[in-house]
Amino acid sequence: MIYVPLTDPKSWGADLPGSPVMLNPQFQGAPEPITVFMIPAPTWSDGTAAPKDAQ
Repeated sequence: MIYVPLTDPKSWGADLPGSPVMLNPQFQGAPEPITVFMIPAPTWSDGTAAPKDAQ
């Protein structure tokens, strides 16, 4: 998850066709003025595969 000041999600390519960046709609600027992005990863930091249903 990436936390940034409130911004236009399209500037990060969030939810656009072919983009791995997803907008977390939970916050949308409230209660804090932030935008939260998520980028799925096929493997964990130790190299093991992430669960298929998490991708």
